[in-house]
Amino acid sequence: MGSNAHLYHSGICPRSLQLSRLRHRPFNLHTRSSAKAVLLSGLAGSDGVSPPASQQQAVSWEFQQLGLSEKATSSILKIYPAYLKWDVVQDLQPAIQQWHDQLGQDVEKALRRDARLLSYTAVRREEHFAWLISIGVQDPQKLAVKEPRILRYSLKTMQDRVNALVATGCSSQQIAALIERHPSIILKKEEALQNQLLFVAHVLEVPVTSSEVLEFVMTVGAKSNFFTSNVNTLREGLAFLKKTGVSKKGMANGLKLNVCSVTPGVMMLRCQHLTARLGLRNKCLPRILGNQPGVLLIQPARVDINLKRLEYLGFSASQVQSMATRQPGLLTTNWDTASQKEKWHVLTNIVGMPLERMVGNPTILLSAMKKILPRWQFLCLANAGQLKNSSPIDMLCSSVAYPDKRFAEVFSCTGMHLVYDESFKKACLACYVPKFLDA
Repeated sequence: MGSNAHLYHSGICPRSLQLSRLRHRPFNLHTRSSAKAVLLSGLAGSDGVSPPASQQQAVSWEFQQLGLSEKATSSILKIYPAYLKWDVVQDLQPAIQQWHDQLGQDVEKALRRDARLLSYTAVRREEHFAWLISIGVQDPQKLAVKEPRILRYSLKTMQDRVNALVATGCSSQQIAALIERHPSIILKKEEALQNQLLFVAHVLEVPVTSSEVLEFVMTVGAKSNFFTSNVNTLREGLAFLKKTGVSKKGMANGLKLNVCSVTPGVMMLRCQHLTARLGLRNKCLPRILGNQPGVLLIQPARVDINLKRLEYLGFSASQVQSMATRQPGLLTTNWDTASQKEKWHVLTNIVGMPLERMVGNPTILLSAMKKILPRWQFLCLANAGQLKNSSPIDMLCSSVAYPDKRFAEVFSCTGMHLVYDESFKKACLACYVPKFLDA
């Protein structure tokens, strides 16, 4: 560590002021020559000797300057202990600086996702970014934050996997869009990747070259681990849903949410718990799983807590059972969050909606506060003018499922120069003072 070692012992980072100046500096290709001298390859020792405490303290400090917690830093150093062998000033600091110049504050996120991030040289990074741009990826830096492990693979390996996608009928534009949404797809071997798409095609009952396959994959949640799941596991989960009586559409929804990655044994236990907890009849369970397959991803104890919270809000146990059976989304709703508390405040204190109306129309409990509040205020204004035949609460309940365009058409008040549009919604929300959410 050289002459700076005493600073770490005294709790001072010798690079604190330097980082505040440099970390926001744009990446400059002309300065690469100095960085090139510290290419981070072959720096790990193999003698098994632990580094001195002062070295470990210095390395840990550098990572924590990025915003990483002590626990996260410890995890990174456990996964990739070679960092502990690096010279802090000559090797670690330049590597951190190079990646910070590329990713900004997101370098911390990327390190959490791939502990080896700093070991990828500037040359390798530039080559991979150039290749990603060549296949149509718009923002390789953003992709590297989402899935930095792509830098582990050679360009030939990644090109082979792109070719495997081409073989299924995907165009270059579609492949780029797919990789941007699901970068982990490039981590799968060619055969496994093709099997994944063939499996989707089988579920949809279409050829693998059908556009429906790609459309389906693009609707899979960006945070889903669908592409890292084993096809056999997915097949077993799908077979369980089919045996339970879930419709084709419900099975497809379950696949999108990666419900099928849950083992059939665990699914069975969770289904039994739902049946007992809600007092379900035979035909109710398939409908619930078809509408809300994500409930199988949640621990039974969490489901119980979600339902108990509804009882604490004033609903009876039988009312909660009835609402959750008709609107399964309530099974996965956590009422302890600030957004849900804010919505409850709006429904009960601003709208003044009786519990009985919510029991009769539980969909409103799943609607966003930012949807409920502007519509309520619009209906109150409209009711004072042209729409006097129904109460605002009646109109809100009957239209809660309408998309904005349909809502604006049904409750048009052109004579009052009152239009439900984005400007109206923004104005309503701007005037609202939240009780639980940050203003």
